[in-house]
Amino acid sequence: MMSNVDNLGATVDPAIVGLHLERGAALTAEVVRKEPGDKGGAPARLDGRLEIIEGFRFPKGFDQDSIPVFNTNTFVLDAAAIDRDFELPYYRVEKTVDGRPAIQFERLVGELTAFLPTAFVEVDREGADGRFLPAKDPDELGRRVGSIRQVIGSRRSLEG
Repeated sequence: MMSNVDNLGATVDPAIVGLHLERGAALTAEVVRKEPGDKGGAPARLDGRLEIIEGFRFPKGFDQDSIPVFNTNTFVLDAAAIDRDFELPYYRVEKTVDGRPAIQFERLVGELTAFLPTAFVEVDREGADGRFLPAKDPDELGRRVGSIRQVIGSRRSLEG
């Protein structure tokens, strides 16, 4: 399993791992229902194949809100299937760091869906079973404390 470090809801879930194994895909990607302001990749067909396409890769004028879900950047991966090099492109991303413009070159793990048989699973965004609790900064972390406690409490009670 692999997830962004800022997603506090992403944990190893036996049900998700079981679904991954049952479907026989090399990669299983978790998606959630979009909410206003969500930005990121979404499953879309490219050359007839369903894969995660990052928002900036969609054609100009494409209504990204027409896709009701988006990528959480949480994946279950088959270790043997990813034990090779992939030709993932680098993307130039402009950011502001300490008030100054900066350029970052990054690769996107969701682009593995272009190379590997992929299953997609829609997971709960919130509530006791929530799997998407991103906290990008201390303010957002503070706003999510209640949700984080709810998820942790729910998972602890399942274990004990």
